[in-house]
Amino acid sequence: MEKERLFFQIYQSLEKELLDMTDYIHFSERNLNVYSVKLANFILRANVETGSLLKELLKRTDYYNGLSSDKEKTKL
Repeated sequence: MEKERLFFQIYQSLEKELLDMTDYIHFSERNLNVYSVKLANFILRANVETGSLLKELLKRTDYYNGLSSDKEKTKL
């Protein structure tokens, strides 16, 4: 349960940051080429958190539990 709370807090933090960015960048097709270090950093952090969450969800599947060795599990 603790991990779920942590993932949700991180999600809420990322969501708030994204909404704060809308004060400066209007999300529209005209601005698809907009670049900033802050935006790039946000995208990278969101991807890292998504990867962590997906790995945690995979660990709860029958597929992961059915792997025969720790060596196979560490490859994921």
